Amino acid sequence: MEKIIFATILVAGFCLIAVGLLTAPVRSKELACTNSGGIISTSSCCLSSGDFPNTCLIGACGCQLENSHDVRVCECPEGECFDGNSCVQID
Repeated sequence: MEKIIFATILVAGFCLIAVGLLTAPVRSKELACTNSGGIISTSSCCLSSGDFPNTCLIGACGCQLENSHDVRVCECPEGECFDGNSCVQID
């Protein structure tokens, strides 16, 4: 019985670690956004875009509605865009 309990705890621990590793990149982008003055929001972006796309590039969130889905984005202060790592001045 003790072996079954130990094995269950071990499997649960591995699952928690795996979930943490899978969500770490998104948490990193969240922090990068807020630490550089942005706020986290949602927007309709192209199907090929994932969460926190580079909004400094033209096209990431410019597809027609039928070719778009909602993703999390970083809304930067006026005159700035999110380059995937932080809010930066628009040239």
